[in-house]
Amino acid sequence: MCGILHDFDIYQGNVSKCRCELGLSGDVVLKLTSTLQMGNNYKIFADTFFTSTGLIEKLLERDIHSTGTVRSGRLPGSIMACELVSDVATSVTLL
Repeated sequence: MCGILHDFDIYQGNVSKCRCELGLSGDVVLKLTSTLQMGNNYKIFADTFFTSTGLIEKLLERDIHSTGTVRSGRLPGSIMACELVSDVATSVTLL
């Protein structure tokens, strides 16, 4: 996998008192992707802190695709494959 760095933001603590419905992590991703032009088939990759269904839906509204690792608590109503098979899994697939 390869890609280029488009933008970055150095974390300086929670300097904003205003939070949207996506929370701090969602705000950061939306801010960093706000300058991307729509319709260019962009893909972003994120870790568990930045991955949620709400954020994925917001990004898809702007034609931005995302891939990320998830915490089961951030996917309300979803069943994880690892929950069906065992308590320990090396990879997770959403059903």
